[in-house]
Amino acid sequence: MQIYDGMSITISQQEANLITNSLLPSLMKAFAEYQSWALVIGRHIGYKLEKLSHVKELQAEVSSLKVEKENVVFEVSDL
Repeated sequence: MQIYDGMSITISQQEANLITNSLLPSLMKAFAEYQSWALVIGRHIGYKLEKLSHVKELQAEVSSLKVEKENVVFEVSDL
């Protein structure tokens, strides 16, 4: 089954028969539940990626502040 360009899934004949013989309301309910889980997982992953970008920014700032601190300590030791 082709989902998107470059993305596909393969199901067994037994699974295909089960889907074919199922009632439409049951399939729609299962599809809605699948979409809900996909949305929740997608948002969670998006949040984690956004948080990770903030962590990288903060790491760069901390590194910059450490260098600045070393420079200040060096200047104070010269005095």
